[in-house]
Amino acid sequence: MTSVKNLVCALAVLAAIILVATLFPAQISAQDDERTYIQVRSVKVKGGMGAEFVDLQKQLAEAMKADDRPGRNVWQEIRGDLGTFHFVTTLDKFGDMDTPFDPPMDDEAWTNWVAGISNATDWSTRTIIRTHPEFATASGDGRETNLLYLRFRTVGPGMMDDYHDWVKNELSPALKKGGADVTFSHVVLGGNNRTWISGTYLDNWAAMDGPGPLAYMSEDEVDSLLEPANAMVVESENRLLRYRADLSY
Repeated sequence: MTSVKNLVCALAVLAAIILVATLFPAQISAQDDERTYIQVRSVKVKGGMGAEFVDLQKQLAEAMKADDRPGRNVWQEIRGDLGTFHFVTTLDKFGDMDTPFDPPMDDEAWTNWVAGISNATDWSTRTIIRTHPEFATASGDGRETNLLYLRFRTVGPGMMDDYHDWVKNELSPALKKGGADVTFSHVVLGGNNRTWISGTYLDNWAAMDGPGPLAYMSEDEVDSLLEPANAMVVESENRLLRYRADLSY
């Protein structure tokens, strides 16, 4: 059994990213090797405007559903920056972004909605993420989960290929053996494209109390497994998100 220190370290580096399928939305089967792109819009809500923001997002969700628009998954950060929401959609091809957005409301309603959301929003960003199902360990059972634990790992210049190979050949097999359920992706546009993201879907907080998927390894084996990543990673961050079924469709 590894020590607490090594278990914490192992959990912290469990991966390399946003959804669906890797970042946020639906999970992708580890047997599916077709690349997928995800578009994530991250929004920070102004202090004291949370209720107004949520109400406006519910209005938009209802209008989009009524107009039979493509679905979205919404997640809210529940530790750290609590007013940050992430709206996740799949992107079939980049050419889809050449088509101007067609509002699902009439002109007056849309103008009022935009004014309201602008008043409630502090800032927003858009990021495009590429999934890596070729070395994901997720089961792909499509279940809805309550929490999503994301680990962001930015590697040094010139180390993208080395990190990719380490995840594929070293980390992923070790996680699979330990029964982990982890998805992987990396930033393509809208952020540092040397940032990798891994996601673990959790049913509840208690799921974080377990020994971790690398508990079957000795301390020396864990240290040996993580040593290459420690040399490549220059920045790291962990986030915990809650699924907002009331805003998703």
